[in-house]
Amino acid sequence: MKKNTLSAIFMTLFLLISCNNSGTESEALGNEESTSGKKTQSKNVDLKAMSDKIKEVSLFISDVKEIEVLIGSIDNLVKAIGKKTGSNDALQAEADHNGALIAGAFTVMSSVKSKLQALENKAEKFDGIKEKILSVKKENEAFLAKIKTKSADLGKEGVTDSHAKEAIDRIGNSSGDKGASDLVKVNSAMGILVADVQKILDSLLKELAALSSKVTETGSK
Repeated sequence: MKKNTLSAIFMTLFLLISCNNSGTESEALGNEESTSGKKTQSKNVDLKAMSDKIKEVSLFISDVKEIEVLIGSIDNLVKAIGKKTGSNDALQAEADHNGALIAGAFTVMSSVKSKLQALENKAEKFDGIKEKILSVKKENEAFLAKIKTKSADLGKEGVTDSHAKEAIDRIGNSSGDKGASDLVKVNSAMGILVADVQKILDSLLKELAALSSKVTETGSK
Protein backbone atom coordinates (compact mmCIF):
# COMPACT_ATOMS: atom_id res chain seq x y z
CA MET A 1 0.00 0.00 0.00
CA LYS A 2 1.28 3.46 -0.90
CA LYS A 3 2.43 5.66 1.96
CA ASN A 4 0.12 8.52 0.94
CA THR A 5 -2.89 6.17 1.09
CA LEU A 6 -1.95 5.05 4.59
CA SER A 7 -1.40 8.67 5.64
CA ALA A 8 -4.82 9.63 4.29
CA ILE A 9 -6.47 6.85 6.28
CA PHE A 10 -4.88 7.88 9.56
CA MET A 11 -5.56 11.58 8.90
CA THR A 12 -9.22 10.76 8.35
CA LEU A 13 -9.27 8.75 11.54
CA PHE A 14 -7.66 11.66 13.41
CA LEU A 15 -10.33 14.02 12.10
CA LEU A 16 -13.06 11.60 13.12
CA ILE A 17 -11.71 11.39 16.64
CA SER A 18 -11.40 15.17 16.80
CA CYS A 19 -14.93 15.56 15.52
CA ASN A 20 -16.23 13.10 18.07
CA ASN A 21 -14.38 14.80 20.92
CA SER A 22 -15.65 18.20 19.82
CA GLY A 23 -19.17 16.91 19.81
CA THR A 24 -18.77 15.62 23.33
CA GLU A 25 -17.58 19.01 24.57
CA SER A 26 -20.57 20.73 22.98
CA GLU A 27 -22.93 18.28 24.59
CA ALA A 28 -21.58 19.21 28.01
CA LEU A 29 -22.82 22.74 27.44
CA GLY A 30 -26.37 21.61 26.64
CA ASN A 31 -28.99 20.16 28.90
CA GLU A 32 -28.43 16.79 30.54
CA GLU A 33 -31.00 14.95 28.47
CA SER A 34 -29.49 16.08 25.16
CA THR A 35 -26.00 15.22 26.36
CA SER A 36 -27.06 11.74 27.39
CA GLY A 37 -28.69 11.10 24.03
CA LYS A 38 -25.70 12.22 22.02
CA LYS A 39 -23.28 10.24 24.16
CA THR A 40 -25.37 7.14 23.51
CA GLN A 41 -25.08 7.76 19.79
CA SER A 42 -21.33 8.30 20.10
CA LYS A 43 -20.91 4.95 21.82
CA ASN A 44 -22.27 3.27 18.71
CA VAL A 45 -19.26 4.55 16.80
CA ASP A 46 -16.32 2.48 17.96
CA LEU A 47 -13.36 4.53 16.82
CA LYS A 48 -10.97 2.42 18.86
CA ALA A 49 -11.99 -0.72 16.99
CA MET A 50 -11.67 1.08 13.68
CA SER A 51 -8.19 2.30 14.60
CA ASP A 52 -7.06 -1.21 15.49
CA LYS A 53 -8.51 -2.59 12.28
CA ILE A 54 -6.77 0.02 10.16
CA LYS A 55 -3.41 -0.78 11.75
CA GLU A 56 -3.90 -4.51 11.35
CA VAL A 57 -4.90 -4.35 7.69
CA SER A 58 -2.23 -1.79 6.85
CA LEU A 59 0.55 -3.94 8.31
CA PHE A 60 -0.75 -7.01 6.49
CA ILE A 61 -0.92 -5.19 3.17
CA SER A 62 2.60 -3.89 3.72
CA ASP A 63 3.84 -7.48 4.15
CA VAL A 64 2.04 -8.57 0.98
CA LYS A 65 3.54 -5.73 -1.03
CA GLU A 66 7.03 -6.58 0.25
CA ILE A 67 6.67 -10.10 -1.13
CA GLU A 68 5.31 -8.76 -4.42
CA VAL A 69 8.38 -6.53 -4.79
CA LEU A 70 10.74 -9.44 -4.09
CA ILE A 71 9.08 -11.61 -6.73
CA GLY A 72 9.14 -8.74 -9.19
CA SER A 73 12.86 -8.24 -8.61
CA ILE A 74 13.58 -11.42 -10.58
CA ASP A 75 12.54 -9.54 -13.73
CA ASN A 76 15.38 -7.10 -13.07
CA LEU A 77 17.88 -9.94 -12.68
CA VAL A 78 16.93 -11.10 -16.17
CA LYS A 79 18.42 -7.88 -17.54
CA ALA A 80 21.84 -9.00 -16.30
CA ILE A 81 21.87 -12.31 -18.19
CA GLY A 82 24.98 -12.42 -20.35
CA LYS A 83 26.24 -9.15 -18.89
CA LYS A 84 28.95 -7.83 -16.59
CA THR A 85 29.81 -4.43 -15.19
CA GLY A 86 32.42 -2.30 -16.89
CA SER A 87 34.18 1.01 -16.47
CA ASN A 88 31.08 3.02 -17.39
CA ASP A 89 27.37 2.95 -16.55
CA ALA A 90 26.41 0.50 -19.31
CA LEU A 91 26.68 -3.25 -18.79
CA GLN A 92 29.04 -5.12 -21.08
CA ALA A 93 28.53 -8.46 -22.77
CA GLU A 94 29.88 -11.60 -21.12
CA ALA A 95 28.15 -14.67 -22.45
CA ASP A 96 27.48 -17.87 -20.55
CA HIS A 97 28.60 -16.93 -17.04
CA ASN A 98 25.26 -16.73 -15.22
CA GLY A 99 25.72 -19.11 -12.30
CA ALA A 100 25.77 -16.36 -9.66
CA LEU A 101 22.68 -14.80 -11.23
CA ILE A 102 20.70 -18.04 -10.91
CA ALA A 103 21.94 -18.46 -7.34
CA GLY A 104 20.75 -14.94 -6.61
CA ALA A 105 17.29 -15.64 -8.03
CA PHE A 106 17.10 -18.85 -5.99
CA THR A 107 18.05 -16.95 -2.83
CA VAL A 108 15.40 -14.29 -3.45
CA MET A 109 12.65 -16.85 -3.99
CA SER A 110 13.78 -18.82 -0.93
CA SER A 111 13.29 -15.61 1.05
CA VAL A 112 9.84 -15.30 -0.52
CA LYS A 113 9.06 -18.81 0.74
CA SER A 114 9.90 -17.81 4.32
CA LYS A 115 7.91 -14.59 4.11
CA LEU A 116 4.89 -16.38 2.67
CA GLN A 117 4.94 -18.76 5.64
CA ALA A 118 4.98 -15.81 8.04
CA LEU A 119 2.17 -14.16 6.09
CA GLU A 120 0.11 -17.34 6.19
CA ASN A 121 0.25 -17.29 9.98
CA LYS A 122 -1.37 -13.83 9.96
CA ALA A 123 -4.01 -14.56 7.33
CA GLU A 124 -6.66 -16.27 9.46
CA LYS A 125 -8.38 -12.94 10.19
CA PHE A 126 -8.98 -12.23 6.51
CA ASP A 127 -11.59 -14.35 4.71
CA GLY A 128 -10.27 -16.24 1.69
CA ILE A 129 -6.77 -14.80 1.89
CA LYS A 130 -5.03 -17.86 3.33
CA GLU A 131 -6.05 -19.90 0.30
CA LYS A 132 -4.52 -17.30 -2.01
CA ILE A 133 -1.28 -17.35 -0.02
CA LEU A 134 -1.16 -21.15 -0.23
CA SER A 135 -1.53 -20.86 -4.00
CA VAL A 136 1.48 -18.54 -4.22
CA LYS A 137 3.44 -20.87 -1.91
CA LYS A 138 2.66 -23.86 -4.10
CA GLU A 139 3.86 -22.16 -7.29
CA ASN A 140 6.94 -20.74 -5.59
CA GLU A 141 7.94 -24.12 -4.22
CA ALA A 142 7.50 -25.58 -7.70
CA PHE A 143 9.91 -22.95 -9.04
CA LEU A 144 12.51 -23.69 -6.35
CA ALA A 145 12.18 -27.42 -6.97
CA LYS A 146 12.65 -26.91 -10.71
CA ILE A 147 15.86 -24.94 -10.20
CA LYS A 148 17.23 -27.76 -8.04
CA THR A 149 16.09 -30.43 -10.49
CA LYS A 150 17.91 -28.66 -13.32
CA SER A 151 21.13 -28.30 -11.33
CA ALA A 152 23.16 -29.98 -14.09
CA ASP A 153 22.49 -26.91 -16.25
CA LEU A 154 21.95 -24.28 -13.56
CA GLY A 155 24.15 -25.31 -10.62
CA LYS A 156 27.45 -24.10 -12.00
CA GLU A 157 29.29 -20.89 -12.76
CA GLY A 158 29.07 -21.33 -16.52
CA VAL A 159 25.29 -21.26 -16.89
CA THR A 160 24.60 -20.41 -20.52
CA ASP A 161 22.55 -17.39 -21.47
CA SER A 162 19.96 -19.66 -23.03
CA HIS A 163 19.60 -21.80 -19.92
CA ALA A 164 19.45 -18.73 -17.67
CA LYS A 165 16.59 -17.33 -19.72
CA GLU A 166 14.78 -20.65 -19.55
CA ALA A 167 15.13 -20.44 -15.77
CA ILE A 168 14.12 -16.87 -14.90
CA ASP A 169 12.94 -14.95 -17.97
CA ARG A 170 9.18 -15.33 -17.53
CA ILE A 171 8.42 -12.48 -19.97
CA GLY A 172 10.76 -13.28 -22.85
CA ASN A 173 10.70 -17.04 -22.35
CA SER A 174 7.40 -17.83 -20.64
CA SER A 175 7.52 -21.50 -21.63
CA GLY A 176 11.04 -22.02 -20.30
CA ASP A 177 11.26 -25.49 -18.76
CA LYS A 178 13.99 -24.69 -16.26
CA GLY A 179 11.88 -22.42 -14.06
CA ALA A 180 10.58 -19.54 -16.19
CA SER A 181 7.19 -21.18 -16.79
CA ASP A 182 6.90 -21.72 -13.04
CA LEU A 183 7.70 -18.05 -12.43
CA VAL A 184 4.78 -17.15 -14.69
CA LYS A 185 2.51 -19.08 -12.34
CA VAL A 186 4.09 -17.51 -9.24
CA ASN A 187 3.44 -14.01 -10.56
CA SER A 188 -0.10 -14.89 -11.60
CA ALA A 189 -0.95 -16.28 -8.16
CA MET A 190 0.69 -13.28 -6.50
CA GLY A 191 -1.37 -10.92 -8.64
CA ILE A 192 -4.56 -12.59 -7.42
CA LEU A 193 -3.41 -12.30 -3.80
CA VAL A 194 -2.61 -8.60 -4.18
CA ALA A 195 -5.98 -7.94 -5.83
CA ASP A 196 -7.87 -9.69 -3.03
CA VAL A 197 -5.97 -7.83 -0.33
CA GLN A 198 -6.72 -4.59 -2.16
CA LYS A 199 -10.41 -5.45 -1.91
CA ILE A 200 -9.99 -5.63 1.87
CA LEU A 201 -8.52 -2.14 1.84
CA ASP A 202 -11.30 -0.83 -0.40
CA SER A 203 -13.90 -2.29 1.96
CA LEU A 204 -12.13 -0.66 4.89
CA LEU A 205 -12.17 2.73 3.19
CA LYS A 206 -15.90 2.40 2.50
CA GLU A 207 -16.46 1.53 6.15
CA LEU A 208 -14.37 4.51 7.17
CA ALA A 209 -16.41 6.79 4.90
CA ALA A 210 -19.64 5.48 6.42
CA LEU A 211 -18.20 6.03 9.89
CA SER A 212 -17.26 9.59 8.96
CA SER A 213 -20.79 10.26 7.80
CA LYS A 214 -22.24 8.79 10.98
CA VAL A 215 -20.00 10.85 13.24
CA THR A 216 -20.80 14.00 11.28
CA GLU A 217 -24.52 13.38 11.60
CA THR A 218 -24.16 12.71 15.32
CA GLY A 219 -22.15 15.86 15.87
CA SER A 220 -24.66 18.03 14.03
CA LYS A 221 -27.55 17.01 16.26
